[in-house]
Order: sequence, then C-alpha cells, then structure tokens
Amino acid sequence: MKPIAALVCTLSLFAASITPASAWWGTGHMVVTSVAWRQLSQQEQEQAHALLKAHPKYNDWMSSYPADVPGLSKGMYAAMAASLWADDIRDKNNPATHPEWHYVDYPLVPPLFPKEPAPNPTNDVLVGIKECERVIASPTTSTREKGEMVSWLIHLVGDVHQPLHCASLTNNDFPAPEGDRGGNSTFVRPDKDAKAINLHMVWDSQLGGARVADAGSSREALNKAIQLEAEHPRSAAAELQKNPSPVSWSLEGRELAIQEAYLQGNLRYAVGKQLNAPVLPEGYTKKARAISERRVTLAGYRLADMLKRLLVMSTTGPQSASN
Repeated sequence: MKPIAALVCTLSLFAASITPASAWWGTGHMVVTSVAWRQLSQQEQEQAHALLKAHPKYNDWMSSYPADVPGLSKGMYAAMAASLWADDIRDKNNPATHPEWHYVDYPLVPPLFPKEPAPNPTNDVLVGIKECERVIASPTTSTREKGEMVSWLIHLVGDVHQPLHCASLTNNDFPAPEGDRGGNSTFVRPDKDAKAINLHMVWDSQLGGARVADAGSSREALNKAIQLEAEHPRSAAAELQKNPSPVSWSLEGRELAIQEAYLQGNLRYAVGKQLNAPVLPEGYTKKARAISERRVTLAGYRLADMLKRLLVMSTTGPQSASN
C-alpha cells in the first residue's frame, strides 16, 4: 500500500473513535514512553515502576502484559499503558478528568502571527505538567497520588510536543477565543480520493493508530522507539539544551504550527466537514511525519530527564497507596 493510501485508510478506520485533541493517538504516546524508559537506569526504572504499581488501574493494565515481546519489561509495559490513561478517562463535562490539561492553544493570528499569551493560563498542559512535578517530587504525597501523576506526566509531555496542541488558528473563519481549536475545526483531504478530515487528526495520526496497549501495539512502539533513537540521537538534539522548560517546548510547537501545519497562513482548508475540502499540498503529510517522529523522540528524551530529576526528590517509602 502506498504511504498516502495507508494514511487515508488508517484515518478512515479510526476517525469515528478519536477524541478531539488526543495527541499522537496511542502509538505515539507509547513511542514517547519507550524512548524515555530506555534512557532510565535500571534503578530509575524500578523506582518509576514502583510508583505505577500504586496506580488504581495497574492490575488491569498488567492483565494484558505480553511476556513474549523481546525487550519489553513489565515496567516499560506498565508505563506504555499508563501513557494512554489520561485520554481514556477524559470527559469534557467532568473537571476531575482535567480535559484542558492536554493542550495550550496559543492564538495564531495571520499574517504576522504576533505572540499572544495562552488563553487559559490557569488550566492548560503547562499547568498540568507543573502539578505533576509538584506531586511526584513531594515527600509527603501518597504513592497512589504519585502513580497517577507519573501517568499524567508521561502523557502530557507527549501532548505538548504535538504542534497542534500548542496553537489555534484565529481569523475571520475562526474567531477568538477558541479559534479553530488546534485544527479540530479546520478540514482538509489528505488525498484527492479521501474524505475530509480535520487537520488535528492529520497530525495525530502520524505515528500510527493504536488505541490500547497490547502485544502488537507495544511491540510496534518499542521497535519504532529504537529506530527513532538511532535516527535522532540525543547527542544531535540541540533543543535539549536550548529549550529546557515545558514553556519553551510549547513555543517550539507553536512555531512548527505556524510554519508547517498552517504553512504561514497559506494552508487551504474548509470550515466544517465539507465534501469539497481542499487536498493537502504535495509532500505535506511526508513532512508532517518527519516532524512528528522527531518531536516524539525529543519528548522521550525530555520525559526521561524529568523523571530522573523527580525520582531523586521523590520516595517510594512507607506511604500507603490508600493514604
């Protein structure tokens, strides 16, 4: 199957089941997790695994552990499954599931795209990451709380590396404050024979379409992580030193959204799911794939660095998971 045809087929199969703003779909989140886990020492992996064991869903996750996947430890698999949990529980009508933690929609106003503040600075992905750091690093919070926040952190670091989780086109078609909701209201066609889909889905789909952690998806994610680490080694990632904070990661995403997702304001699109939505320019999805692969690799390295730092401050000592 040709690459563009494979993409269209995947999008058609999963379009009905995807929650808006669910970055990278499951495969991408598991790739981020795999890259990060492989960067941890054995002791750090054991510490992180001990926290995940206190998560209320841990036993459910591990009931599907595929012991026959080479290189897939129980800890790595638990972390892969944990990376999907935040999307599984997401409910826009239930604030306890933190539906706004998945993105920071900086307004993109063409043609000059002036830098404007995030529209919801007290409840976005940056706030979510900060809360994860606080809870995991605290010596007084329970292991259950820490386990839940490790799961959140794994997911949110992946989210903030998806360019359309860091931007929302804002113009006459998509007025403030929502704009186009990170591409969810902007429709295009990946191919002349394809149905219209939203732009956000185009970017989410670039790593694959798995929705659950199982033998097939975990093997695929681990193999992809190994491949991407070789193609994008840590030593060549200048951004790790240049942009060390979650805020700077989100601004990287904002710039990529301007330049590559919206083509500096020149992307042709339809408002709403119209049958005659424009076809994406030649080479668009190929470049989106390359950008996405590099972004998830960076996310994995950065997640590993965060976990290393937080695990030093944390403890998996006598606190009870039921505290």
